[in-house]
Amino acid sequence: MENESEVMPAEDKLREEAQARLIELTGEYYVLRDQYHCMALDPSAFNKHHGQMQSVLLAERLEEIAEETKKLVPVVYPQLEFRISS
Repeated sequence: MENESEVMPAEDKLREEAQARLIELTGEYYVLRDQYHCMALDPSAFNKHHGQMQSVLLAERLEEIAEETKKLVPVVYPQLEFRISS
């Protein structure tokens, strides 16, 4: 019993940290996604070279966020059956 009580707080702490990170990533994702869509809707507002580079960087960061989210969701929501499709 004693060992169980020591493990639970560690699991809870890990889950809380993962949940906080997931919230941060969600906010960042929506901000970047909106920027990406604005660039796509009005490409004339950006210098062609700078706009293309910015677009690539935004797309790469969005992909990184998606990958990290795939790792965090099972930690935050262990009761869900989460399937990662390629």
